[in-house]
Amino acid sequence: TYCWSGTTVYDQDTIGFNTLNQENDRFTQEIRLSSSTDKYNWVLGAFYEDKSEDWVYRARTPNFLDSLAYYTWTSYYAASGVDPSWWLSADSTDWQQWAVFGNFTYNFTENFSAEFGLRYFDQEVDRVYFVDKPFIIAPGIWPDVVNPNTTHSDTVPKISLSWNVDEDKMLYVLYSEGFRAGGANRNRTPFTTIPQIFEPDLLKNIEVGLKSLWLDNRLQLNATIYRGDWENYQIELLDPSFRPCEPGEIDDIDFCNQPFQVMVANVGDAQQTGIEIDLKIAPSDQLDLGLNMNWVEAETASVVEVTTIVPKGTQLPNVPELKFNTYMQYNWPVSAGQGADMYFRAQYSWQDKSRNQLEEIAPYSVVQDSYGIADLKLGLRTGDWVLEASLNNAFDERAELYNNPLFFDQFFGRGRVNTNRPREFGVRFAYYWE
Repeated sequence: TYCWSGTTVYDQDTIGFNTLNQENDRFTQEIRLSSSTDKYNWVLGAFYEDKSEDWVYRARTPNFLDSLAYYTWTSYYAASGVDPSWWLSADSTDWQQWAVFGNFTYNFTENFSAEFGLRYFDQEVDRVYFVDKPFIIAPGIWPDVVNPNTTHSDTVPKISLSWNVDEDKMLYVLYSEGFRAGGANRNRTPFTTIPQIFEPDLLKNIEVGLKSLWLDNRLQLNATIYRGDWENYQIELLDPSFRPCEPGEIDDIDFCNQPFQVMVANVGDAQQTGIEIDLKIAPSDQLDLGLNMNWVEAETASVVEVTTIVPKGTQLPNVPELKFNTYMQYNWPVSAGQGADMYFRAQYSWQDKSRNQLEEIAPYSVVQDSYGIADLKLGLRTGDWVLEASLNNAFDERAELYNNPLFFDQFFGRGRVNTNRPREFGVRFAYYWE
């Protein structure tokens, strides 16, 4: 049960409920044929996917047809109602995708090899979106059915060279291209700013890396430097076009320019440059230390103009510049059973601040604060069982994973902040048998 506390057109009608009936189906099939020799190996394959998503959503208020809200809607838009729900919408989307791919690796020597791969994909999206409200028949206000369909296809390559410096060290360079499939937005208004169809975006990635073991395998260091160039970059944006405001109208009073929906749009080019490091150290047989770190500079590579103008060099949303995770685990033997030992593990992860959206639209564009989370574990294990006590988020950090001031719409002021789980204490027991 939800309490609707809207003003103006929803005034006085505060009790309501909603229902959502949803059905998802998905079928995937992949076939591979491979061969391997001392000199080369290859893989040929085909992929097929067919999936569908269907749902019907109703928001109801008891005796809605006799309510002030219904009267206000129909009077404001000079329309008569066709459904007792104050909101009814339904969506049916079908995705079909098939691809063929091949990968060939040739070993020039025992220590030097090259790899080449290609993948061709073809995707089709068919979508039907239906909206019904008390004022649906008001001319020029809302389309009752939209049917955006789209088809996309492309070929993406992969090329890599690897050199085994010795048994413990390997250097490699990789060029690859990847894509995110295109699709179709569901459109609730006839004044949509963002196109209903969005195209696939393409990532051209090059990286140089090292995988290595040192000090008699007591130190493992993997490091990668990478650069990625996005073409036709996809991003989620709020569509502000509930309807255009007329001269003299105020958006949050006259119910215009309301961002009632999130849509995907191609906004131009973007780029990312970064370094990844994975470090593991065993100073002794009982102590393990580790560090995973990623630094990245991700920003727009061209001026973006969709609902506002975003300058070149703007940081991409929800991409923190620095993230790292570090841990320490200490193990020691005990006399609780044959081969028994105890362990203590402390782990700390930290993430830099980030933007919540691409566009600078006050007050809805905010900076999500940096945060750090500590986890602790103490356990006893033998060859057959494990008993472990854990304290997750030990300092009860409440992180802003995603701050969305415009959740659903600004007319009701329903901002939402997604956060992490609070401090948790737990005990786990596991028994293993053959």
